[in-house]
Amino acid sequence: MALRLLWAASGENAVVFSDEEFQALVQERGNTIKALKLELMSRGFGSRFRLRLLRAGEHLELSDDVVIVPPLVLKMVRLAFLPADEERDEEFLEACAEGHLEEVERRLHQPQDPNTADAAALEKYAALHVAASNGHLDVVRILLEAGASCDSDEGIRITPLHWAAEMGHLEVVSLLLQAGASSNAADAHGRTALCWAADNGHLEVVRTLLEAGASCDQATTDNSEFPLLSAAAAGYLEIVRLWLRGHQAVVRLLLAARGDGADETRETPFHLAALNGHMELVHLLLEAGTSCNQATSQGTTALHCAAQNGHLEVVHVLLKAGAAYDHATVGGWTALHFAAWDGHLEVVRLLVEIGSACDATTHEGETPAELAAKEGFQDVVLFLQNAAKMLRREHVAD
Repeated sequence: MALRLLWAASGENAVVFSDEEFQALVQERGNTIKALKLELMSRGFGSRFRLRLLRAGEHLELSDDVVIVPPLVLKMVRLAFLPADEERDEEFLEACAEGHLEEVERRLHQPQDPNTADAAALEKYAALHVAASNGHLDVVRILLEAGASCDSDEGIRITPLHWAAEMGHLEVVSLLLQAGASSNAADAHGRTALCWAADNGHLEVVRTLLEAGASCDQATTDNSEFPLLSAAAAGYLEIVRLWLRGHQAVVRLLLAARGDGADETRETPFHLAALNGHMELVHLLLEAGTSCNQATSQGTTALHCAAQNGHLEVVHVLLKAGAAYDHATVGGWTALHFAAWDGHLEVVRLLVEIGSACDATTHEGETPAELAAKEGFQDVVLFLQNAAKMLRREHVAD
């Protein structure tokens, strides 16, 4: 026998290391008290911060850096966490938030509960939340080592992984995933870590989450938003390109009959890219096979979206790709109605030149010129009136 550990209270054996087992411990972890505590953790004896080891017949705790020289008999004590104390807990959370590693480790040795949360706050974030949010990798690592729950949401449905992904802390995200954090855990609105990362344009975090198995078609509960919709709306070209290039599940989602990655309104990343004028994304999605005439549940196409916001170059591209310029929504609005209503003269001019009907009426009986007049866009009204006159003359001449 190289090493025997006894429970201090009962004197019973806790664990015994043979010569071979002790040599294996030394080779794998080292020959210090800290190495022994880590081994005991792996054997289910709890966090090393709660364990106290003493020489048999002595009452002085052995520090972590003490070298073990066999044969040796040690007594072991496993301490309970300190009771909750508002001031002490607040100081611990502050140390975690500010990344004071030595102070965090000192308090864990007291032993402070690594899952301590701010009891006074309305939203009870735990120590791991604040460390992950601020990107303090070493503090996150030691909290996990101490037994902090990587999927703790403290009743607020937000996990440390959500915050790390939102802030783009790649190393923290990777560490939490390695520790077993759920890549698909959703907050109260159904948003996953992938949603948060996509929403904020953190490409490498998105890549890491996808490689860890994050679902790219898991919609939120409040507005049925997919991560890809968030990325397309914000114009994060590289995130969308990553999904199209390397993740076939997303490609299938984009090109499926249910609507090119659409939400329940059938609004797709293509609609959002056109609406926000993200030309490169429009090109990318067209190259991926997206239909330029895909309509939402209200009959809105990408051309309507681009025309409404006056994105002339996007309108050019869509028309060249075969967009139906006189397609009407369920309310009878064509792209020309949208462009006129918002006063986008150059878009109006282009649509008229390619043949959009100036006299088309909505279901309320309004023409593009009447919508422009209602909004005070006299230059658009004048152009449309002149265009209508020219068309009438051409008809008469024919």
